[in-house]
Amino acid sequence: MTMTASEGLVAFLESLLDSMRPAYFDDLMTAASSMSDARHAGVLFTLLAGAGAYGSDTPSGKLQFPADHQLHLNMGTE
Repeated sequence: MTMTASEGLVAFLESLLDSMRPAYFDDLMTAASSMSDARHAGVLFTLLAGAGAYGSDTPSGKLQFPADHQLHLNMGTE
């Protein structure tokens, strides 16, 4: 099944626990239901604050990154 950006965002918002919903949740649902592009979802996730990460799996172990102390000029903006 393919969902539009709007349908996906509405489904995510509906999955939030009541205790995580801000006072302006109904306004967010209205905005989400009329969203035409997924790029606009960033504004809604910002307004959700910590609830925007609800349902995300976070790593359980310590993160380790390779040592990397140089510019990568061929990679564009870094």
